[in-house]
Amino acid sequence: AARYIYLARHPVSCFASCIDFIATNVGSLAPPIEASEAWYRSPEAMWWGTWPDHVKGWWDQSRERPGVLFVFFEEMKADLPGVTRRIAAFLGLAPLDDTELAQVVEKVSFENMRRHRDCFEMQPPHLMQTSAELFVRGSADRHRDVASEVRTRLLRWAAGEMAGSDFPLAAVYPDVNQAKE
Repeated sequence: AARYIYLARHPVSCFASCIDFIATNVGSLAPPIEASEAWYRSPEAMWWGTWPDHVKGWWDQSRERPGVLFVFFEEMKADLPGVTRRIAAFLGLAPLDDTELAQVVEKVSFENMRRHRDCFEMQPPHLMQTSAELFVRGSADRHRDVASEVRTRLLRWAAGEMAGSDFPLAAVYPDVNQAKE
């Protein structure tokens, strides 16, 4: 009876967020970008498996089980009210009226999370932490912040790893899909 909402984000945007997270936690001891890239692509080292494996696994679950809703970060940035309605319906809630929808959208907005960032602390501050800034930009195009050569390698890797899946790569992440060509 459990319900799961899975949120996917562009693979290179996820990489950029991981790099920021590491930097805020270890400061000048953060590994060089090449080591971070190898770690991000490694199923043995990455915390939850690689981006392609994680996304494909949850995509398959969402297609096989009615209790899994697959949502894209970029979709939320483009149409948060629409995604909010979809989530409410998925959870079996009565349709939200316009006032309720506006209240929910405000509460879950990036701007509200930034204003109340202390409520979203992922871990207690520690000696090596350089910044508690976890809400960097909240943009759907964070992947553009990654150096071109690193971005290209990550795009090709993600495209290759997603080959053979029915995940809608071309529709959702066309730049990743084009990297395989």
